[in-house]
Amino acid sequence: MQISVHYTRDLKRTYRVTARLRRRTFNLFRVIGTLLVLLAGLGAWSAAFSVGTAVADTVMGILIFVLPDAALWLGLLRNRSVFVVDVDVEISDRGISSRTATQSTTLEWGMVKRVLETGDCWIFVVNRLQHMTLYKAALTPLQRGQLIAFLDARP
Repeated sequence: MQISVHYTRDLKRTYRVTARLRRRTFNLFRVIGTLLVLLAGLGAWSAAFSVGTAVADTVMGILIFVLPDAALWLGLLRNRSVFVVDVDVEISDRGISSRTATQSTTLEWGMVKRVLETGDCWIFVVNRLQHMTLYKAALTPLQRGQLIAFLDARP
């Protein structure tokens, strides 16, 4: 199998991939934020809490709820020139390699711990900090079929 693909990364997909890979942390922040808002709502009915405390807890809960998403999106926008680049990806029986103007990465299939399939891309995960993405739209239907068959045949 030999598949060569060229595409341009975009911020929206990069955001979705990164959020997917960090979903445990994002969900933890969402739970904490929700609990703070609920606590503020319950405390507003109690005589022990003042209105100012309830408002402060509500605002803090909302900030904690949206903080990971906002920080990720702002980081991507600030570093747009790093993320929105042309990518050349080559997939073979030996592994997968990706090249941009400033970076080159080659992964052997033994290094790939799992392959996540999202609606519009595949994510080849090496570890918690290293991954490579491949946009499905960049592949022809024949290439997509070859890749799916190859991935299904792998243990």
